[in-house]
Amino acid sequence: MSAMSVETEPHVEGAVLTLTYTSAATDLFTVDELVELIEQIRPKNESLGVTGLLLYSGGNVIQTLEGAEADVMTVFDAIRSEEHTSELQSRLHLVC
Repeated sequence: MSAMSVETEPHVEGAVLTLTYTSAATDLFTVDELVELIEQIRPKNESLGVTGLLLYSGGNVIQTLEGAEADVMTVFDAIRSEEHTSELQSRLHLVC
């Protein structure tokens, strides 16, 4: 995985964090693999109160995650540790 750039704003208690990242899959996903991945991660994200949007095309991913800062970072930390992603770039935005 390559170096990640992160732009942050000051921490604000109770703020909603929006994190958008791009990455490249190390292997192309089939439609069935994408569906399986979403079915695996959706319940955990919902239990944390994290919502988002995932776009995938030709091995390229752009995803936005939104929720409480700690919960979004828990999900993003899991994504960063996955072996099937590389070239991760992200941007953070806090909304009070």
